[in-house]
Amino acid sequence: MGRSDQLIRAYAGERLAELQSRLDGDAADALEPLIERAAFADQRDLVALERPKEEVRSADAVLAADADLLDAADDAASVDAAQLGAYIEKVKACFDARDASLVAAGVALG
Repeated sequence: MGRSDQLIRAYAGERLAELQSRLDGDAADALEPLIERAAFADQRDLVALERPKEEVRSADAVLAADADLLDAADDAASVDAAQLGAYIEKVKACFDARDASLVAAGVALG
């Protein structure tokens, strides 16, 4: 699961960086925290992913959160400066839901 976590975050980070390259000034700077969040795993997630797993009870929530984050990342291609604030909040919510699902999976599976 650790490798897929890295791939999901990398894909989201690449889409965010592409959006950032189309924007100027403060708008471009506003994406930096999300790009950094995509680059580095939450330590709570890493602990959850490192635990040995005997059965997968919470995989559905993780997969749904991954799909939502990937969909939000794909939406970056159509975001303009006027939509940026709402888009940033959407992506933050997707990252938060993904982190929560990974931690829950680790608790349920650890």
